[in-house]
Amino acid sequence: MFNDAIYNESDGDSALAYKDFTFPEWGRWPDPKGLVDYLHEHDLKCLLWQIPIIKQVTSLVHWQKSNDEAAFVHHGYGVKNADGSPYRLPEGWFKDALLMDFTNQGAREWWFEKRQYLLDEIGVDGFKTDGGECVFGHDLVFADGSDGRVMRNKYPNDYIGAYYEFAQQNNGITFSRSGYTGAQSFPAHWAGDERSSWDAFKRSILAGLSAGMSGIIFWGWDLAGFSGPVPGAQLYIRSVQMACFCPIMQFHAESKAEHNQDRTPWNIAERSGDERALTIYRFYANLRMSLMPYLVGEAKYCVEANTPLMRAMVLDHQNDRQASVLWDQYMLGRDLLVAPVIAEGQVERNVYLPEGNWWHLFDNKWFEAGEHLVAASLEEIPVFVRSGGIVALAFDQEIRLGSAMPADIEKPGHMVLLVANFRDGSAFYQAENGATIAVEWSDKGGAEITSSGHFKKQYLIVFASTPARVVLDGKEAKIKMLPLAGVPLCAVLI
Repeated sequence: MFNDAIYNESDGDSALAYKDFTFPEWGRWPDPKGLVDYLHEHDLKCLLWQIPIIKQVTSLVHWQKSNDEAAFVHHGYGVKNADGSPYRLPEGWFKDALLMDFTNQGAREWWFEKRQYLLDEIGVDGFKTDGGECVFGHDLVFADGSDGRVMRNKYPNDYIGAYYEFAQQNNGITFSRSGYTGAQSFPAHWAGDERSSWDAFKRSILAGLSAGMSGIIFWGWDLAGFSGPVPGAQLYIRSVQMACFCPIMQFHAESKAEHNQDRTPWNIAERSGDERALTIYRFYANLRMSLMPYLVGEAKYCVEANTPLMRAMVLDHQNDRQASVLWDQYMLGRDLLVAPVIAEGQVERNVYLPEGNWWHLFDNKWFEAGEHLVAASLEEIPVFVRSGGIVALAFDQEIRLGSAMPADIEKPGHMVLLVANFRDGSAFYQAENGATIAVEWSDKGGAEITSSGHFKKQYLIVFASTPARVVLDGKEAKIKMLPLAGVPLCAVLI
């Protein structure tokens, strides 16, 4: 139900449609469908916030809510106490609210029929399924015979799974806070309502790694926090950098009415007086869009391999005692090592690199395995590409890290494969349509590129190490120099 919409109330058993509402210009939602259409026209998706309850509202009279609640109770659609009475949340968030029972098929049909117009007529793309940790009491009764002891952990999956199935009518998703074993079947998840502090930032990294180890592939957090005092520019920038190299990058904030608590970069820049909050955010937001081909490829691999995208170091380096205990650096996919800066005023940090050689994405130089004190100005986060890795990048008008990018991930016309080989070994890349590129280094320091299939876009192969010569599909290749991150690198056009 949209706030400020004008409509004639229905009985609680029937559902309203979009045509039943009038949306006044002075309201909070003057044109919901127009808003969603606008988002779609600009290659953006829209998720609507949901919770699995009927709220208890004592501060105002809401006739439609009263009618719905009466039908809900009459038909027994909610979770019940042991004596058969409707269960109401006894504490905390939305105290006294009624809790929906998703094990009741009739209740599910009733619940989602009232939301069907959101998909059919407005065209929303899914739901932010908040809450879910609402089962307090072992003797609670559910329609399928389960009790509160069983449903304490199972309830979030039933709730989110029902919404995910509903959203799939529009090929949509859920974005959820709660979950239990099997929650990875309903992507995606976020860490909850963190405060804006350096300590919360550190705990969010731990939360992401723990989620990954628990089977969650697509995870994110409210960068720089959700509640409490508005973060300063430095915390915001460091959080943005980490979130750029995270499965999901997002900001979100607690609303305080007239007190602007937005975690938007422009608000942080204005509140802090530091324009870098905006300019550095812009760089990493653009970089995030450039990283989408790599992230999409690694996401597909992770789904097929049942493995996390944000990876604790121990997953790939179980026999490396130094790597296995690390919590403040991680792998993003198979080829990127990310070491966020998590202390105020810090402009360098210790990084441990496992076996092999590693290419610094921004500083354009190789590092050997071992411990390193790495420079990390406020503009940079230490990120390394493993030797043998390929990072697929997209660019629009300018081929440079951080250059302007559109919202549509299909629009950029330039594809770059950053090949990080330390003048030895091989690397392999497969495009979405099955076309492939293989790179093999010779003993004499040359690189041989073999391509097969049809590529929809032009590809530039960019070498972290400059080869002595490049052979492309049996012919000497023409080499150009490309300053991907400031320093010109050897590149070949496919």
